[in-house]
Amino acid sequence: MLLINDVPNIDLQKVIAIDEAFLNYAWSVDQWKDFQASYHDCTYLQMVKSDEDIKSFALYMFSKNEGVLHLLKIVTAVHYRGQGMGKDLINSAIKWLKQNKGEKIVLEVAVNNSSAIKLYENLGFETLGLRKKFYSDGCDALSMQLKIA
Repeated sequence: MLLINDVPNIDLQKVIAIDEAFLNYAWSVDQWKDFQASYHDCTYLQMVKSDEDIKSFALYMFSKNEGVLHLLKIVTAVHYRGQGMGKDLINSAIKWLKQNKGEKIVLEVAVNNSSAIKLYENLGFETLGLRKKFYSDGCDALSMQLKIA
């Protein structure tokens, strides 16, 4: 995982393009820039890349004091889905979190995103509760966590 400011600009542009193309709740370029400027010292990005493409990415915010890694976004381009990239990204984050003495990963997932919920449950995430109208379109989200042993 790289701190977001250590990600080459060309790769960050590709991440933003994937976010816009394949995520229902994409951020604008300005939101990405504001986020990067505000949280540059605690935000990490993972990417699955080929020669020219970024196939998948995960964006996290790490609170060292609390030992919590918050998964903010995980996106795989449609034509690469079903290849286990999301699972690989999360497993890599679990390993990173253990090395950095973290205690848990938390996330929110849209209640209608059954494939993501199934992935998280298979990885051992537990549902904490429901967050009403969490997303910009009014969709509810499940809050989930994975405690790291």
